[in-house]
Amino acid sequence: MSASNNRLDMQHGFVKCIIKNQIDRDNYDKEIKAKQTEKTPCKSQNNSKNKKPDIQTYVPPSRKTNSSKTNPDGTKMPVRQLLFKIEYEDEHGQKHEFEVFKGDDPTVLSKRFGKELKLPEILIRSLAERLKEETQMCNSVHLTNAPS
Repeated sequence: MSASNNRLDMQHGFVKCIIKNQIDRDNYDKEIKAKQTEKTPCKSQNNSKNKKPDIQTYVPPSRKTNSSKTNPDGTKMPVRQLLFKIEYEDEHGQKHEFEVFKGDDPTVLSKRFGKELKLPEILIRSLAERLKEETQMCNSVHLTNAPS
């Protein structure tokens, strides 16, 4: 036998399948390693895992109903029912949040929020319309879920 006969025929279909499987396995390993490096945070960011989660404390029902706030002069303020919160991200990436309570006027809220953020008038008007729709929807949901 000659030296050329002792070699593998690299053009054979079986050898091509082996090479293809090796390439696929290498690509898969690279993907897995890339995902693992993305998932493992830096040790400086790992400090949040060491903190204990906030413990929910029991609040008796009597305190839940008497949780009205007091004014500086000592008189009690009525508790306002929160309907929803709105979050707005401006062009600089800053997030602004404000709360909408039951009984709030959507037009006044949108004007106040728009002036704080220097929004154009058209956005303020569209925000007012959206707030009206959302408050009506929330009020209807609260009315249907109210105990009889």
